[in-house]
Amino acid sequence: MKFVFLTCRLVMGGNETLMIRMARWLISRGHSVAIITAQGGYLEGKMPEDCETFIVGSTNFGAAVVPRWPFPRRVRERIRDADFVMSFSGGGCMFAYHLIRATRSRAKLIAGVFHPNTGTTIGRKHFFDFVFQEGTHDENKLYMNEAMRQIHEHRMDRPLPTSPIWKLPVEVCDSENVFPNRQSGIILSVGRLTQFKGYNLYMPRVLRQLLNEGYDTQWHVIGDDEPNTRELVKEEMIAECKRLGVLDRCTMHGIVPYEELRQHFAKSTVFVGMGTAMLEASACGVPSVCAVVDDMDGLSYGYLWNQPPGCVGERLTSREPNKKVVNLLRNVLNADERSYLEFTEKARASVRQFELEDRMNEFFSICAAAKEGTKPISQSRTLYIANKGQQWIRKRIVSQTQWWKRRLLKSTIENDSKSVMNK
Repeated sequence: MKFVFLTCRLVMGGNETLMIRMARWLISRGHSVAIITAQGGYLEGKMPEDCETFIVGSTNFGAAVVPRWPFPRRVRERIRDADFVMSFSGGGCMFAYHLIRATRSRAKLIAGVFHPNTGTTIGRKHFFDFVFQEGTHDENKLYMNEAMRQIHEHRMDRPLPTSPIWKLPVEVCDSENVFPNRQSGIILSVGRLTQFKGYNLYMPRVLRQLLNEGYDTQWHVIGDDEPNTRELVKEEMIAECKRLGVLDRCTMHGIVPYEELRQHFAKSTVFVGMGTAMLEASACGVPSVCAVVDDMDGLSYGYLWNQPPGCVGERLTSREPNKKVVNLLRNVLNADERSYLEFTEKARASVRQFELEDRMNEFFSICAAAKEGTKPISQSRTLYIANKGQQWIRKRIVSQTQWWKRRLLKSTIENDSKSVMNK
């Protein structure tokens, strides 16, 4: 089968590493995979072998990425010939929808939802999200857990009973020989430094409290600010660490090669974070405190094994988080050898539901049940660009180009006339 994956950027993030993990698995089983993105990034040179990658360029509007027109012929051919086109973000969904409509492809558009804020802005002016809500079949909206689907049902004010649930796939078995370090006292966080990951901004306070209580601990952070956005979280983190006097206990590693992550897991005592990185830490036996999206108060629903099936940091619609992150960290830091071993066993057991092989086999069943093509959306002036993007852009580019040509020609003639008269 022929798959095309679309996203906005090739930065070092959970969505992007998921995309690469899926591509590698599919290619190893004889399927064709192409990755189309508007911008490059750290992972640009980390693509799997035999995976065709296109970086088409973009125009930036803050965090939004608008792919640059016109698209190369090879990109249009890959979309036209694809069996499945899968997006990994709200911008990627708009990108995929536009390409499928423009090429009249009969591919199935699978809209992956791997963040609670993807596609949930209400209002036609936000056509990225409107394309996701109205331009994709509900059967093709792919949620990574029930909590995420419930968040969307609440925000979109309609049920989504036919939208499938698909847990994030990680390579669990490959991590069985990695063991954490109970005595190091290292609290590890891994992930992009973005505003919705509020733990990056409250962890300096948590660290200060633990140090005041006599714990010999430190906080290591892997990740960096996301390029081309207005979120400068790293500056805020450093300023807060300086204010609280814990900067000497914080190590900012920046982005590290993906293959070196397990070395950092093996040096750590406990993990604080969310998403794919938390699953990978747990697969290595690191007890993981699950932070909550957009939480700035240091609250949690507990460790990974306390979360509902498939959940990796979502805020539940049924209840608010009521456990303090600092207390959960104390439990691990205070554990003796036997208790810590129990923590590591629970961590490994909690991540088995995400095993790559099982999840990818389930992915094929979801693809088979998905509906073909896309849904036409409103032809209103506000959304005209979403359905007729190429025509909209071409019309204005051509008209402006012709106007400038006429203006330049007129200016040239006038200058020539003045030159002759002066002579």
